[in-house]
Amino acid sequence: MAPSLIPKRPGDRIKTDRRDASSLAELYRAGELTVVWVPDPGHEAMRDLVRARLDAVRALRRARQQLSGFLLRQSCHYRRPAWTQLHRRWLAGLRFEQTVHHIVLEDYIAAVEAAQARRMAYPGLVPSEHSSGASVRRRGLTKAGNSAARRLLIEAAWTYRFLARLSRELLLRQERQPKPIREIAWQAQLGLCARYHKLARTGKPANVVTAAIARELAGFAWAIARHVPPALG
Repeated sequence: MAPSLIPKRPGDRIKTDRRDASSLAELYRAGELTVVWVPDPGHEAMRDLVRARLDAVRALRRARQQLSGFLLRQSCHYRRPAWTQLHRRWLAGLRFEQTVHHIVLEDYIAAVEAAQARRMAYPGLVPSEHSSGASVRRRGLTKAGNSAARRLLIEAAWTYRFLARLSRELLLRQERQPKPIREIAWQAQLGLCARYHKLARTGKPANVVTAAIARELAGFAWAIARHVPPALG
């Protein structure tokens, strides 16, 4: 049972074992106690994996911010999208008056690469609304619910900016998957890739398009969970 969800009478300030036992028996008989699901070892292991990956993502973000801050202090500005191969070559070609700054730069670059390698080792999406009568106003994401799940869906949604295709790695990964999972995954790839490009052509910002794709991706994930329940362990 969930202790935090046990109904309590307002103003009841007397607590004894006898009163607690009697109250719990009455609530149990009335069906007002909330049952708590206890995760099995397989689910706990998956939770640890998700936590470790989130730690790696935060470490990468922190390392990049530190490197960007250092470059800003040295008046080094990169006018193109950062963290690409071109950006890495630009970093390697930087020159400073102070020799120590080259050591600092290499240290920050090494920290970014280490954090990125760690992240790659690991395998609330609805708009808020303020409407009244005939006036309908959509605002930013509510960001309600599990922040870890929302972050993973957003990251996964970025891949749908590419054309739908089955790469060799994806085919190998799908070999042991049941046919219903493969069909839903391919249907998701076709639909979400087309949806991404359709929204992008309207001129919407990339982050808005990605959030919309992530919201629909959650629906496909739910479809897989309903039709083919995962077997852990």
